[in-house]
Amino acid sequence: MKHFECNAMSIESCECKMVGLSENDRATIAKNYSDCLCVSCLTVLSNKG
Repeated sequence: MKHFECNAMSIESCECKMVGLSENDRATIAKNYSDCLCVSCLTVLSNKG
């Protein structure tokens, strides 16, 4: 597990904002994960869709 700082309360300054996720990606993430994901994981998930 990779440690990272989640900025969900300040999404404009969160590095995850730069990852483009489709609606399908977002639905898959919501269904399978209950917490924040790091940029690396989000990128991998977005490339699978």
